[in-house]
Amino acid sequence: MRLAHIDAAGAAGDSEKAVELAGRLAEDSGRTLGDGHLTTLQARFALASWTSKSGDEATARQLFETPQADTVSNFGDDHWLAVDTRIEPDQP
Repeated sequence: MRLAHIDAAGAAGDSEKAVELAGRLAEDSGRTLGDGHLTTLQARFALASWTSKSGDEATARQLFETPQADTVSNFGDDHWLAVDTRIEPDQP
C-alpha cells in the first residue's frame, strides 16, 4: 500500500514527496522486516528511482547499487527486481 502511495505522489508531479515517502518506507521496512526482505528492496528501488526522476542522478546511481546487489544476493540475478535495478540507471 505504501509503495502505491509513493508512486501516486510521484505521478501527481510531487517527486520530492515520493522521495520522502520512499525514504521513510525503506527505513521502516529495513528496521522491521530486514535489509534482505523484498519490501525493503522495493522501497530502496523506489527511493533510487524517484531520486533519479527528481533530477539527482548522481545520488540515484549510488542508491541503485544497494537494492541491486542485495536482490541478486537474496533472490538471484534473474529476479525481476534485480533486472529492474540493473536496467533503470541506464534509461534516459
